[in-house]
Amino acid sequence: MTPALKRLLISSLFLLIVGCTSLTVSKFTQQFGEATPKSRAVEQLPENGIDYWTEVKPILEKRCVVCHACYDAPCQLKLTAPEGAERGASKARVYHPERITAAPLTRLFEDATTVEGWRENGFYPVLNEHQNTLAANQQASVLHQILTLKKRQPLPEGDILPQAFTLGINRQQSCPNAEEFEKFSANQPYWGMPYALPALNDQEQQVLLEWVEQGATYTVTADLEIIFLDEIKKWENFLNKNSLERQLSARYIYEHLFLAHIYFDELDQRRFFKLVRSRTPSGQPVERINTRRPFDDPGTARVYYRIIPEQETIVAKTHMPYALHEDRLTRWSEYFDETAFEVQALPDYSRKHASNPFLAFHSLPMKSRYKFMLDEAQFSIMNFIKGPVCRGQSALNVINDHFWVFFIDPEHSADEATAEFMHTYAEDFELPSARGDINMPLTNWLRYSRKQRRLLAARDAYLEEFLQKNPDKIGLDIVWDGNNSNKNAALTIFRNFDSATVEKGLIGAPPKSAWIIGYPLLERIHYLLVAGYDVYGNVGHQLLSRLYMDFLRMEGESNFLMLLPSETRQQERENWYKDASPKVFEYLTHPSIDKKVEPNILYQTDNHKLELYRLLQSHLTGALSQQRLLSTLKDENVRVQLEKLATFKGAMTTLLSEHSHLLITDRNTGANTHISLIKNNAHKNITSMFGEGRNLDPQENTVSVTNGFIGAYPLTFFQLSKTDLPEFVQRVLALESEQQYTKLMADFGIRRTDPEFWQHSDNIHNALLESAGAEFGVLDYNRLENR
Repeated sequence: MTPALKRLLISSLFLLIVGCTSLTVSKFTQQFGEATPKSRAVEQLPENGIDYWTEVKPILEKRCVVCHACYDAPCQLKLTAPEGAERGASKARVYHPERITAAPLTRLFEDATTVEGWRENGFYPVLNEHQNTLAANQQASVLHQILTLKKRQPLPEGDILPQAFTLGINRQQSCPNAEEFEKFSANQPYWGMPYALPALNDQEQQVLLEWVEQGATYTVTADLEIIFLDEIKKWENFLNKNSLERQLSARYIYEHLFLAHIYFDELDQRRFFKLVRSRTPSGQPVERINTRRPFDDPGTARVYYRIIPEQETIVAKTHMPYALHEDRLTRWSEYFDETAFEVQALPDYSRKHASNPFLAFHSLPMKSRYKFMLDEAQFSIMNFIKGPVCRGQSALNVINDHFWVFFIDPEHSADEATAEFMHTYAEDFELPSARGDINMPLTNWLRYSRKQRRLLAARDAYLEEFLQKNPDKIGLDIVWDGNNSNKNAALTIFRNFDSATVEKGLIGAPPKSAWIIGYPLLERIHYLLVAGYDVYGNVGHQLLSRLYMDFLRMEGESNFLMLLPSETRQQERENWYKDASPKVFEYLTHPSIDKKVEPNILYQTDNHKLELYRLLQSHLTGALSQQRLLSTLKDENVRVQLEKLATFKGAMTTLLSEHSHLLITDRNTGANTHISLIKNNAHKNITSMFGEGRNLDPQENTVSVTNGFIGAYPLTFFQLSKTDLPEFVQRVLALESEQQYTKLMADFGIRRTDPEFWQHSDNIHNALLESAGAEFGVLDYNRLENR
């Protein structure tokens, strides 16, 4: 084929495509006029208008937000705010781990502030943008069409959906615009919304359809009440004093709370706010500074830290509440006002300095920084468990499915000598977040690996010298006891594939491994997987972040091992890292002190790890949360049965889903008990990012049974009476086949196809709202099983 002929064919093909596209696009334009993106906010509703806030929003939250929230919302259609419906949908996926370059940012309320801006960013409307007529609002609205499709073609008969439904978080998505919807509905007649779930009831359907038919408007929100304005002013005044010391400490606070859902504990535990950077001071309208990362250059000489209302529905998978109250203000004043320090000059925002907290915040007292994070340690850890990613296998397959976390006491570790050591080796604390697109991740990993080796060698030399002078220092006293009252002192982490949960207290049977975290480790985790992690980043960035987290996990594990006798440490390492590369053990050991230092603990039994767990529980007695323990259940018969269930372990547990919720009803009293049943998948080791299935060790699987609902992503629902509980427990313990599990679901399960599914969902959400208070968020149903 000649070059001229090739160019002619390409041009002809291009014109054909453009012509066909033009014909498709012109369908609604010819009928209803040109499309004009616009805001749907109005000052006042028309007569008989459907009110978004009181009529539409409750339905969306109960039926739509359970799937359409955060970055993993199908087609990026977020229904957590009316502005999300205005913005519409996109065929681009946020979770695209193979991308070579970082993706454009598409954060609602940040990366565009107008509907026109979102159209320029590639989002297409799901609401009619042609002339405002009944016919146009029906026919040119994807939302109207997809709701109508579901009513016309509800779920097919049967308890289990056919394979034609693509399920799971990585499923194939269809993101039709209005012009494509006719073809979509012909090809997938059962794919109306809610997708792969029962249809809305008639009343819910009517409200949503009428709202869309009326133009999908919503009234502008009222100004904040004076009581909130006064409280916000007080905190903004604290954060925005002019001294260099306050500007630096406020920057530190912001970079740790930028994901928080702030609430004023003494006013309202369900009204949430966000801490943002602004170009304008308190008292003026906020001019928000939106950057890819919270430590990126703000582009202005002076940054002001402002508190603004949270505009989206609170969902459990990203909800990290943080209370502001008088005691908090007192403690922050103690850390950043009453503790003497001096700032000669503010650190710049170059990536080298801004992404390394040991350089940027060297002038802040290290003990103040550490205590700030420890005060709400659950929140600090939750940032990387939930963080900016909604889901994150690349971040979470670096941790075990169940482990306990303790912290080094700031009085034992945050002294001047330690601070000086950290400053001396600050360059070696560099994190992958210091770079944007990373196109040679393995080469970069070798560079960070060398830095980590230097850091470990320096740390071991430092510890050896310290322990020679203080031979009795390695004991239970190094573990923070929460001042005998702070329930953040001991945490339990449950990980289920690509989601995880952090709970206060020591929950479940003693786990395979544990971490002890000190300030340097806690800070690095935050700047690696929270402040510096970019969900829109390229494959190199995400891969290197995961690889580097191996170092940090090993450091936390090594700290725990130091409290065991030296002969036990090697046994535990070999148990934790079966079949791992010998190089892994280089990062797990302290070569210069591992065989020389014994903990100042007098062990009485041969099972040193179990004994250490018990000693730590005793050490932390006053700071251990009991909320999730089965021992807190008032009904002894229920407790006894559930304790039997907690003994389930081994290969047969693989038949269970990773997270099940049990609703147990006492039919005599009407009382409900909510229980979480969590399967903990055991691993030979967790040193590989890929092929995780090859490292599973199902013979070592365990099950945790907790009081109350844990997690944001239920996979399975069970509903049973108290009298049925013994049979349920017996059948779970006797599971041997998929057929038995299917029968268990038939007798006790609430499948995603169950006609009572939405009523069950409402019952759970109502109970959660009543019991969880500030911690309540709408659950996510993207992972519901189909078994």
